Amino acid sequence: MQRSARKFTWVARKEVFNEFGKLPSIEKKGDAENIFAFLRKRVEESIDTSLKISNIDNFAEEILKLEDENIILHGDYDVDGITSVAILSNIFEKLGKKSEKILPSRFESGYGIDIKKIKEKLDLSKKNIVFALDSGTNELDKISFLKKNGVQIYVIDHHEPESKDKEVDFPIINPKYHGTENAKILSTAGLCHVLAEKIFSDKDFLYDEIFPLSALGTVSDVSPMVGKNWQIVKKSLENFPGNNIGLKKLIEVSCINSQIKSYHLGFILGPKLNASGRIFSPNESLDLLLEKSEEKARILAEKLDFYNKERQKITKLALEKILEKIEDKDSKIFIFGDESFKKGVAGLVASEVVERFGGASFIYEKSGSVFTGSARSDGSIDVSKVLSNLSDVLISGGGHKLAGGFSLKREKEDLFKDRLNEICRENFKKVGRKLEVSFEISNFSQEILQFVFKKISDLEPFGPCNNSPKIIGRGLTLISEKTIGDMKNHQRVSFVKNQQILDGIQFDFPEKLKVGSRYDIVFSLSENNFEDGKFEAIVEDFRES
Repeated sequence: MQRSARKFTWVARKEVFNEFGKLPSIEKKGDAENIFAFLRKRVEESIDTSLKISNIDNFAEEILKLEDENIILHGDYDVDGITSVAILSNIFEKLGKKSEKILPSRFESGYGIDIKKIKEKLDLSKKNIVFALDSGTNELDKISFLKKNGVQIYVIDHHEPESKDKEVDFPIINPKYHGTENAKILSTAGLCHVLAEKIFSDKDFLYDEIFPLSALGTVSDVSPMVGKNWQIVKKSLENFPGNNIGLKKLIEVSCINSQIKSYHLGFILGPKLNASGRIFSPNESLDLLLEKSEEKARILAEKLDFYNKERQKITKLALEKILEKIEDKDSKIFIFGDESFKKGVAGLVASEVVERFGGASFIYEKSGSVFTGSARSDGSIDVSKVLSNLSDVLISGGGHKLAGGFSLKREKEDLFKDRLNEICRENFKKVGRKLEVSFEISNFSQEILQFVFKKISDLEPFGPCNNSPKIIGRGLTLISEKTIGDMKNHQRVSFVKNQQILDGIQFDFPEKLKVGSRYDIVFSLSENNFEDGKFEAIVEDFRES
């Protein structure tokens, strides 16, 4: 297919094309019934009861045996790590046991087990037990140190082991070591959720206290939305946020008045919980999730909302500075460091650069004697391999194919940039930007749009491996448009075809749609919040037809 305004190549969703032998089209309700029966079947087939997670039964037994030990829950500063601590805290509270909580600082100790903070929580008059959540898999030296000092450690983690052949000498739940394929998709919060199900048969407790937290962690960690993950989030959205007072207040300050969907978890609530760790400390997000007082929860929710707005401002300013400096937008390798960049938003900025231009970006904060940054890629560069090849230049560096982090000494900056450019040029693989389309609509009556919207909603929650269906409409003529938004970067539009009107909106447009022109558009459906029962298009991409 030809290139579009956003420089995507439109392709038919593979499994749909294979099933129907073509891109199916919806003219009447029966057409939609056939397509959505197939899509629903795919989701349901990903769910089975053969979920096997090594050591999880042993962990449940050990937790039930605990009596007067000093229990320390050590998490991470992102939503998966924070919600995992909250889940374990609720488990121990339900069992009548107290627990100490630790979240590492992004700015001080960085990712991983914080030995210093654990030492501060130790009680020398008792047996000390540490649960390392969302970390620990590759921190063998730290765990060995804790064991030598009499600390019993349990690890619950989902990160990829550096070596799967090497047996560890401590209790660990990580399906990436040993587990069925359908367990490897679980986030740490998802693993903690399954652990809670092993310990408790009280469905009300699980429904009200565990599901909301595990759903947040699952969606925020961008876990594949199939199998057990789909089940967890689907069940949670029926009752979200359960009895969690903090999340209720966060929903209020976020002005969400509609039914909670996976979108709200991933793009509104999750970023607010992440923001505290990016700007100040993740502890306030954990406090919110565990708070029992409505007044205290309201204050914490307002703080997180403020932190998120600050995070957005910092990210926007950093991105604007980078956009001013980009001379060749087709270079596909973007390397930028600045004194004003903040460690907490480097990854967000790097992601935005790749989203806009493709390729790979390396963004770092130039502060003090050590620079710290983040890398993102669209697949054209393997970030983990690039950083590995720079091990002689970097203090530290690692990640996976699409994302990573690194640090380097100030005096190595020029060498870092030269070597990085060289390695990226040698290893660059062109990746086409594709937009998957699930089906076509040729009837734009509100009756059909409402019916299709309802069928799409039944497939919720959406996420990786279960994307919200994208729709193609062909030969629509634009009859009106209006530029909107504070930055005049959105466009309200109306199309006509066969005397049927399709209203919609285009966000952050690369170019404006022109009245009188005919277009093919790729869009998703949305319910108009201002006109009850009316449905409109969110224009994802377009091309002249």
